[in-house]
Amino acid sequence: MTGPLRMPACFDSDAAFAQWVAAARDSGHPVRNHCADCTPEYQRRMVAANRCEQPGREVFVRHDAWRPPSVELILDGVLR
Repeated sequence: MTGPLRMPACFDSDAAFAQWVAAARDSGHPVRNHCADCTPEYQRRMVAANRCEQPGREVFVRHDAWRPPSVELILDGVLR
């Protein structure tokens, strides 16, 4: 990603966003995709507070006996 990263409205502070960016970089997670770490409950809270920038995304947590829970996104009916 080029240019400075802008803190999304769903983060409470620049410090919280900086922590997420550092953790994403350390884990190899795409830094530009903070919505991939969202949960359904948090998304509902952010939509209600008018702080969700992707309110049309369906976020759900997938539980699998062999893997830890993961968050997947569906946008316009396509798994992202």
